Amino acid sequence: MAASKMILVLQLTIGLSFAFGIDCSAYTCKTPDQVWYPNQCGFNNNITNTYYVQPCQDSSLECYPDQQHSTSYQFNYTCQETYVPPVNSYPGEWCKTDDDCAPGLSLTCQNGICVGVSNGEYCSWSEQCNPGLRCTNNTCIPQLQIGESGCTWDYDCVNNAACNIISYSNPSQNTCYGFHSFKVHDEVGECYSGFHTLCQYYYCAQNSDGKSYCTDLFYTLQGPGSQCDVNGRGCYSNKDSFFTPPYSIEGECDCGLNSEGNSYCEVLPGDAPNQQWLNIFNEWVNSPELLNCNTVKRFDSNCVQTYWSSKQYNAFVYYNLQSSLYNRLVGIEDCVLNAFAENYVQARNAFNNSNVEAVAF
Repeated sequence: MAASKMILVLQLTIGLSFAFGIDCSAYTCKTPDQVWYPNQCGFNNNITNTYYVQPCQDSSLECYPDQQHSTSYQFNYTCQETYVPPVNSYPGEWCKTDDDCAPGLSLTCQNGICVGVSNGEYCSWSEQCNPGLRCTNNTCIPQLQIGESGCTWDYDCVNNAACNIISYSNPSQNTCYGFHSFKVHDEVGECYSGFHTLCQYYYCAQNSDGKSYCTDLFYTLQGPGSQCDVNGRGCYSNKDSFFTPPYSIEGECDCGLNSEGNSYCEVLPGDAPNQQWLNIFNEWVNSPELLNCNTVKRFDSNCVQTYWSSKQYNAFVYYNLQSSLYNRLVGIEDCVLNAFAENYVQARNAFNNSNVEAVAF
């Protein structure tokens, strides 16, 4: 998984589509002349492609789609009880009872921590193994240290390292290195989808010599959260002239939750909102607490919450959401923010209450 983006995933209440050639919906507040049924919090008028919204008055309820009250031309939303997902903690993460530990992995809760399979014992997946271990040939064995060879993916390496893959057929050529230890224009092994966790700034690319190298830091030329063009494009980065031809990336264009139905560019690694997230993420990567996590769950927010202070954890969650949702929240009205982006609002409030300086919408 040397090329997977390892960030926690937190979703908006509603789904949002990419804006490549797609007309985006508009989102605005309920108007005074609209008559709604009890507990209604929104509806989508399919004719005008507009969502009208009001937040739930009861803080214990959230705004969810309501098939029962919907029609072919109007999809309604109703305030409903908040769904609280099960804890599903993995080895090394907090628990109160065995039921809090992820099912199907034979985990037990001991002294407030989920305990899994020990060194030398049978396993089916690395998720079963206790921190410091990986599942290889159905046995939990120690992770490879930085500088050791034989890895086939990041999870074979200690939690603060990743696998530089040269050959899948001959793993002895693959070596574990510290995260982000490869500097700009250093040669790197497999460059999957232009991304590599070993690179200082995450991105890599193949050059004219057929080899892959870490790129320079990319930022959005028009600035973070800039509006896309009429074709849902225009999210271009600066160019890295080390490559032949000069290499650049194009960020994704997403529909926002604004009243104009506009689409905006995602933030790139060099954009200010993403820099705040990368700073706190790198702090976790370089912390000794990271080593207390299961190898597959090393960046899971549940493990961060288990070992970091509430102040650090709140910053971790908030900056991640601010970065990943930045373009979707440009120009958003408060009523829409509180109805359809409650995860973000809750994270922002927790962050502000932790007395950490915030840059928030």
